[in-house]
Amino acid sequence: MPTITDFEEWHETNEIDDDETRDCLVEGVENERSACGFTISSKNGQLFVKGPTSDVTLRLSSAKAKSAFISFLQSLEIEEEDELEAGYRRNMESPHS
Repeated sequence: MPTITDFEEWHETNEIDDDETRDCLVEGVENERSACGFTISSKNGQLFVKGPTSDVTLRLSSAKAKSAFISFLQSLEIEEEDELEAGYRRNMESPHS
């Protein structure tokens, strides 16, 4: 279970695919408590964030890093597909279903 400090790299391995998940994660980080499937813990003044779909843990080593991560999350552009697009994509990925 690697621990990293790069927000982009952590984001690539974790699914934040809608506004609700992003907002829930922001609230969890702000309050330093686990939320919406993300495990958030603190130790020795550092915050650790682990997503439900990845073994990679993000280490936020200071209040400044925590604030920067929250800003990073809030700046994410979430593209939500509508039901028709989602159904089309599923059918294209698995045409025999």
